[in-house]
Amino acid sequence: MVADLRFFHEHKNPNQYGFDGDGVRNGKYEAEIKFYAGNYAGSGVTDGHAATGARYNITAYAPNGTELGEVASGALTRMAYGDLGSYSAKLDHSAIYRDYPELIGQRLTYKVKLDSEEQIDELNEGNNIATFTGDPLPEVGVDLKFFHEHKNSSQYGFENEGVRNGTYESEIVFYAGNGGNDSPSTGARYNITAFAPDGTELGEVASGALTRIAYGDLGRYSAKLDHSTIYRDHPELIGQRLTYEVKLDSEEQIDELNEGNNIATFTGDPLPALPIDLEISHVSIEEMGVLDGALNVSLTFEYSIEDLLLYHGEVNYKVEMIAPGQSSGTVISSGQIEAPLGDSSGTISIPDAAAAIYNGGGALDETYRFRVTIDPENTIDETNENNNTGETSLFAPLIKPDAYVTEVDAEGDDTFVFKASLGGNDILSAPVEYQIVASAEKGGPILVLDSGDTTLFAGGDMQVIRLNDVDDALAAAGGNPATDKYILTAILDQNAKLDEFNEFNNFGSEVFDFV
Repeated sequence: MVADLRFFHEHKNPNQYGFDGDGVRNGKYEAEIKFYAGNYAGSGVTDGHAATGARYNITAYAPNGTELGEVASGALTRMAYGDLGSYSAKLDHSAIYRDYPELIGQRLTYKVKLDSEEQIDELNEGNNIATFTGDPLPEVGVDLKFFHEHKNSSQYGFENEGVRNGTYESEIVFYAGNGGNDSPSTGARYNITAFAPDGTELGEVASGALTRIAYGDLGRYSAKLDHSTIYRDHPELIGQRLTYEVKLDSEEQIDELNEGNNIATFTGDPLPALPIDLEISHVSIEEMGVLDGALNVSLTFEYSIEDLLLYHGEVNYKVEMIAPGQSSGTVISSGQIEAPLGDSSGTISIPDAAAAIYNGGGALDETYRFRVTIDPENTIDETNENNNTGETSLFAPLIKPDAYVTEVDAEGDDTFVFKASLGGNDILSAPVEYQIVASAEKGGPILVLDSGDTTLFAGGDMQVIRLNDVDDALAAAGGNPATDKYILTAILDQNAKLDEFNEFNNFGSEVFDFV
């Protein structure tokens, strides 16, 4: 006898069979089709047992009738004559999602075919197919989003921790997770970008990994903001409120169900000024020696700069010489310290720092103060304004030379000799000049017999100078040694180039008689 496999739905409640969509779970669309099928051979047939096993399959179709492939299959286990079974077939839509994403949101049709491999010769082959219509095909995917709607506003947003150690410490706290129905296959990151009040993008101030993005997961994130580049490049924004844009999946690694909910915007507090610290230390004077009536000294000082940013502007200094009994003085040097951004230190030397005393007519044998000030106009707001100055002092002695002549004599009948000496506490840049002159005892013109440079440069120097053949020198100068006695005089600094302690010991004389 011949079997007849068919569906038995006519006596069942509709909610007992057909398509059943269970929704998306863990990234998979879970749906099934329930049906009742069995073997009914028909009237008068007493032995309609199937001679072999049979299977069923379920094929999906697009709304336009395009066959999409098999989504389920299984064995028909209740095929004996008069037997009836309930079947529940889980549907696999993975290939459809992969190959037909355009069908998302549309209703598919499912055809259940009994004896799908046509193993059984049946009494009626026309009742082996049942058709069911499914629910709209749901989207399956990841949706990274912010979860602030159920949070107190004090639990998320911009947080200002103030300025500490020269750094503006602030952060943004936010809650984010996966609001989709699938877990991503790759990781994702976020970044935070700052914007000026006029909308100008100022650059990234924070970034990090999104660690809680599995299906149904949610995490709290706290991002420390780095404003260093903004302070360096946009000092004009100090005192203004910046806007911060937090973007999820900032590197766009994940294809999401909704790409329009990945950004949250927060407004910060006014950008505070960052104080720095400028310091002057170790102000000292080194005596370099004396020259031409002046004490040459070099003034040296050290400076240190902490946390210098571009917006702080120029770092200047000035050096003042303060006379005895005065509180302010004369600026002898000033300038700009070419300091790099950040922390730096260095040493500055001011040569010939006492020139204003000796060349400016200052009182000598007095003590002068030298004051060094960094940021003298106080244009930079600092953490410590009390370490911007440093002082040292200098006793400025009176410095003068004293050129003098001693031991004037006649050696034999025809040689004039004297000793030239230089006293005082000065050192000269040019030697002391000398001159030997003669005048007749009876009167007449003064005759220059010899002149030149001595070897006297510093206090304590001495030189013996001789003029030989005095009679020949007299005759050459227009004198008459045969008829007159002559007074020979040695003179030092005859042109009065030196400012001396004693101007009255620069000469000495001796009488020569050749008659």
